Order: sequence, then structure tokens, then C-alpha cells
Amino acid sequence: MAKAAEMKTWLGLNKKNDISKSSLLFSLIPSLAVGFCALVSFSLFMVAAEIAETLVFPVQMEMQISPAVQVFYLLKWMAWMSFLLLVPGKFLRVIIFLFCLGGLCFICQAIGIVSGIYKYVFVAVVVQASFLFSLPVSGVAVLAVLGSCLLTLLPHVAFSSYISGINFHEGLFLCVIAAVTFFSSSAVKIARKRMEEINEDLNRFEEMMDRLSASNLAYQNYVILTEKKAVEKERNRISREIHDIIGYTMTNVLMLIQAAIHSRNPDKKDSLLENAVNHLTSSVDEARLVLRRMRERDESGVHGAVLFFQLAQTFQEITGIKTRVDFGNAPREFSRSLEKTVLRMLQEALTNSFKHGKADEITVSFWCEGRLLSVRIHDNGCGAEYKGAPVREGIGIKGMRERINDIGGHLSAVFAEDGFIVQAVFPMDMEEDE
Repeated sequence: MAKAAEMKTWLGLNKKNDISKSSLLFSLIPSLAVGFCALVSFSLFMVAAEIAETLVFPVQMEMQISPAVQVFYLLKWMAWMSFLLLVPGKFLRVIIFLFCLGGLCFICQAIGIVSGIYKYVFVAVVVQASFLFSLPVSGVAVLAVLGSCLLTLLPHVAFSSYISGINFHEGLFLCVIAAVTFFSSSAVKIARKRMEEINEDLNRFEEMMDRLSASNLAYQNYVILTEKKAVEKERNRISREIHDIIGYTMTNVLMLIQAAIHSRNPDKKDSLLENAVNHLTSSVDEARLVLRRMRERDESGVHGAVLFFQLAQTFQEITGIKTRVDFGNAPREFSRSLEKTVLRMLQEALTNSFKHGKADEITVSFWCEGRLLSVRIHDNGCGAEYKGAPVREGIGIKGMRERINDIGGHLSAVFAEDGFIVQAVFPMDMEEDE
């Protein structure tokens, strides 16, 4: 269970820490876009209203409200209604956009290009069309705003007055403004969509790592259980063989000795004792042969430097991370207990570099000082903001530290300017496992 908890920490926990600040900013874009539209619309409509208030139009009929007054109050309404964009609800925002688009058409129809009021209103409505809607709806909305504005700004008569239209350069200016605003908003939307896809890929990767972790844990539990059963089975077999050898030998030797004691014939007594000695010698040789075969089976397989080189090579092939092992002045063979402890530490540290450090290069260094073995794992992953920053130790590092402390060693884990360093010191003369 402790091993499962450690692997779970390395491969599954602290997912929120993996979300970058940029992705968090992109997740706030919809709210920021609406706030931007509301602020820009209110500001531009109020500026246009101030300009409209200064206009003076001749009143042609009694009790008739001049177009300037109508435009002024319409702009005020459009300005204050812009704040309703902050209220959640797509339907309400569509209604406000259509109201502002209709207001733009009325202003262009009523006063035309007088004082350039239409430019402020046009920019405000184009901003709404670009940022309030997603692609490709925003493109259609921008084209609708541009087309409506150009059509209503053609030369015409309104309120019994001739309204001159815009020239080519002014029409081109509106097209440029619409294009720049639309493509700017589209770039932000595409970037946000790309970031969402990256986050989805990261989430799928996390889920894959969780499944891989669960499978690995199940496999490890199976291996541990199988190993225990195999050890128990081997012990039973050994005890049976030794019991058979010793039991059979001791019984025969006892019978021969007893026969020699009770024999009155000196020659026969010597013969019985000689047989007892020969039988005992043969049994001792047989017991030694059994123990030698057991030792040969135990020593078969990969150990020492070859084991660690194979571990690094396998890790590199699976993850694509360049992994280098430098044995320095360390011996090529360790005791089985020390070898097992170092192997577990390397597995934990390499997994951490892959999962959390996002490293692409790892160096494992061995060095001996007297009867102490130093093992150093240095990766070039994403370290802390400064050298020596505090490390928040999870269950994995704590588990490594406890195992190493139990054998009289020491473990340290620190951030470096170019990555992360895990270093452990082991006593070379630790006892073998029985």
C-alpha cells in the first residue's frame, strides 16, 4: 500500500499545479471579451452623444424633433444599454447587438457623415460583432454591420434634407477597421481554442498516466505477491531437501554407531564406524551441492553496473529522455541489499523527472568516498524560479528518504538553476538480506 501511495503521488496528484498561467488567462477570455465590448461601446457611444449634442439642425416643421436630438437620445440609450452586455445570457446580448446595429443604421440615415459621429458608432458595433460571437457567426455579424453602414451612407434624402454619402477613402477606412477588428478577435479566439485543445491533451495524458499508474501498481502488487510465494515455496523445498538429507544421514549414522557400540567383534566395529564416516561424508557433500546450486541460481541474472545501464536504456527508449549513467570510481558490483535500494531510488527519481520535471536529459552519477557510495540524479527539467527554492516533498520523496535512512544513508532533493537534483549517500558495508 505504501508503494501504491508513492506511485500515485508521482503520477497522479497535483494536477492543478500543471496548469500554466497562460492557459488560466485564456480561460478568462470570454468574460474579458464581454467586459471589453461593454466598456468600448459605452465610451464610444458617450463620445458620439457629446458630439451630437453640439449639432444644430433647422426645424422645418412645428413641434418636430430635430434629427440631432433623436440621435443624441438614441446614443445615450445605446451607451447605457451597453452595460447589459455584462448580464449572462446569449439571447440578451443578441438583442442588444441588434438594437445597436439598428441605431447605427438610423444615425447614418438621419445625419450621414456629419461630424464623423458614424465612425464612433461603427467601431463600437463592429467590436460587439467581433468579440460577442464565436466563429464563424462573428464574421457574418461583422459583414452585416459593414454592409448596413455602407448602404445607409449612400447619398439620400432624410427628414426632408439631402444627406451626402461617404467617399471612397472613408468607405475603405470602414473596411479596414472592420477587417482589423475581426482578425484581431479571431486570432484571440483561435489561440484560446488551441489552448483548450492543449489542456484537453494534457487531461488525456493525465488520465493515461493514471491508468498506467494503476496498471503498474497492480503489476507490482502481483510481482510482490508472486515473489513472496516463490520465496516461501523455495524455503519449503530447501527445508525438505535438507531435512531429507540430514534426517536420512543422521538415522543411518546413528544406527551404524549403535551397531558398532554393541558389536563385540573389533573388525566388525571398525567396519561399522568406517561406514558411518563414509556415509556422513557423502551426506555433507550432497548438502554442499544443494547449497551451491541455490547460490548459483541466486547469482544468475543481471546485477551491478549492467543492471543500472539497462534501467537507463529502457527508460530512455520508453520516454525519449536522454539518460546517461556515469559510474566514476564506484565498483561495478554491490551487495544485493544495496543494489536493490539504489534501484528503487533510481526508479522513483527517473519517474519524477519524466512526470513532473518535463526533462529531456537526465544524468545519473556514481561516486565512492571511502566506504560511502554517492548516487546523484540531475535532470534539466522545469526547476524552481531560483536555485535552492524549497521543495514540497510528497509521499514518493519521503518514502525514498525513509528507506535510505533505515540503512544508515542520507537523501537530499533540491532545485537547481538548470533543473532538479536528487542525491543519496549509502554505506557500502550494509548487511545482506537474509
